[in-house]
Amino acid sequence: MFMYGIHMLCSLSEKSIKSRRQVFKSFGWTDFHISELVRRSPPAILPSEETNRKKLDFLMNELGYDPDYLATHSALFTYSLKKRLMPRHRVLRVLKEKGLLDYKFYSASLKNE
Repeated sequence: MFMYGIHMLCSLSEKSIKSRRQVFKSFGWTDFHISELVRRSPPAILPSEETNRKKLDFLMNELGYDPDYLATHSALFTYSLKKRLMPRHRVLRVLKEKGLLDYKFYSASLKNE
């Protein structure tokens, strides 16, 4: 993880890092939550502001996760929103509606393909 952190610092300007932090803060994240996320998975903050905004919107507003949970489950930010998170959520939602599943979204999103 240390090398990913170094890569992140070398890849982004100070202005870019601040603007990405502002995206997280706009969703109610504290400096502690952001630091915890970056400590656990430095690449989580590398995507563009718009990409992070879309992921945060989906994870927090649609799925109802809070910053405490997301900061400690940083792997969710490394997955593609359109190719992994949303399709799996749709499948799980259908299974849940039919009464065939009683699991949280996160556990299924981590299973290997």
